[in-house]
Amino acid sequence: MIILGLKITSIIFTAAVLLACVILGLEVRRLNTKLIHEHIGHAPRKKKPAAKKTPEPATPAPSAEDLVLREIRKRWQEAKADLDLGEAAGLQLHTLNLDAAIDSLLRQRGFEGQTMKDRLDDAARSGATRVDTLMKAHRIRNRIAHEPGSVSPKELREAVEWFGVVLRDWRVIE
Repeated sequence: MIILGLKITSIIFTAAVLLACVILGLEVRRLNTKLIHEHIGHAPRKKKPAAKKTPEPATPAPSAEDLVLREIRKRWQEAKADLDLGEAAGLQLHTLNLDAAIDSLLRQRGFEGQTMKDRLDDAARSGATRVDTLMKAHRIRNRIAHEPGSVSPKELREAVEWFGVVLRDWRVIE
């Protein structure tokens, strides 16, 4: 009778340990997946083989200019959202980001020069519009970078708005 009781107890204990191992394994897998998603991003899920379809024509990869334009639009949306808040730190960051993004666009469009000012001069010689407005905004960007604290919130707001004027005129944003 004692031996039968011990056998039943050992079977129950073994089942409990196995269940705990399965639960622990599932929890480790869940945490590992969570860490991967947080630090690397979502991995594409494996798709089940679908029924054979006629292949769709491949979408061409976006050009370098398209990527730059997307980045500018993204940065503009962020700047526009913060424009009403008027925080100096946020407007400084948007001024720096928009200036850098527009400089990338100037390079992408083939304007020559060592500095952005040189590329702006080249754009002006080529007949690009609103270069004077862009130059004013770029000067404020330079003051932010080289003379910290010298730019008023009003000037920061104007710089961001000037970038918007140029981007609308160049039909980068609506």
